[in-house]
Amino acid sequence: MSMTVAGRIIDFLGSLQGMGRLQPPADGARRAVIDLSNGAIIEAHPDYPQGERLLYERSGSAKESVSTTKLVKLRLTRHAFERSVIAGGSVKDNYQHAADDFHRKTGFGE
Repeated sequence: MSMTVAGRIIDFLGSLQGMGRLQPPADGARRAVIDLSNGAIIEAHPDYPQGERLLYERSGSAKESVSTTKLVKLRLTRHAFERSVIAGGSVKDNYQHAADDFHRKTGFGE
């Protein structure tokens, strides 16, 4: 079974600095990731299989529908800053590398 664009986005987010993957339950529930800086859980929105929107749940809050583009830009920026500290290089170069990777691996925005 092939993964939706939204599923590939969630999978990619789990590979970024400061993010972690949550193990899906055995019953086949959707994949999710956790933002390790604030505990927010991010998962694919069932109404948007092409990934235009994601579900974002902060601790103690209801799930909110958020723009994938805005959320990904924010997470890529944080990733680029952290990579520049850890591995060197400019934030701009690290951001561009991560953004290129994102588009190639998810197919989102093409």
